Amino acid sequence: MAEAGGPSAGDDDETCLEEALDVALESSVDAIETTLQLREHLNELLEAGLIELARARFAIGNRGAVSALQLHLGDMKASRTVLSQVDERDRQPYFKLLVSADDEAAPTNDKTDTARRRHGGDGDDQACPDEGSDKGSDEDESAATAAGPSPSGDPLKWFGVLVPASLRRSQKCFAQALEVLADVANEQTTRV
Repeated sequence: MAEAGGPSAGDDDETCLEEALDVALESSVDAIETTLQLREHLNELLEAGLIELARARFAIGNRGAVSALQLHLGDMKASRTVLSQVDERDRQPYFKLLVSADDEAAPTNDKTDTARRRHGGDGDDQACPDEGSDKGSDEDESAATAAGPSPSGDPLKWFGVLVPASLRRSQKCFAQALEVLADVANEQTTRV
């Protein structure tokens, strides 16, 4: 009877080990499948963004060229950044996409600009000066004109008021691609 109990305990250990390996294999395959789906979605977003960018370039033609004087390369700030942290529980790196405050405020400005254009306003993208200060408004205006247009948080404003819809769609596709890219990075770090 001792022999019958011995192999049974060994079989239980092997069965338990096989089940643990099966569970680990299934979770690994699921993680790889999720990563592949995310990468496929990333490729679709990048492709759509590039196609929309090509459509916008065709629609704008030569009239909408942006010169180096309009770019303000020294004043540019990233609209999205990546925050890398280490998860305390798993000791795995975690990536999070952060949107700048300027980029979050841009949709409200677009709505007010649209309302100005509808009601016959000037449609000017410049910020309004303080209403309480009447003195020096001409000086401030001439100084702003001499310095050139202020850099905008939204690069689409470099193209003026009539921005092609395909350019906006392209920007949206690339922004979504960045979010998916952070998800891909997180999925790959958890799999390692």
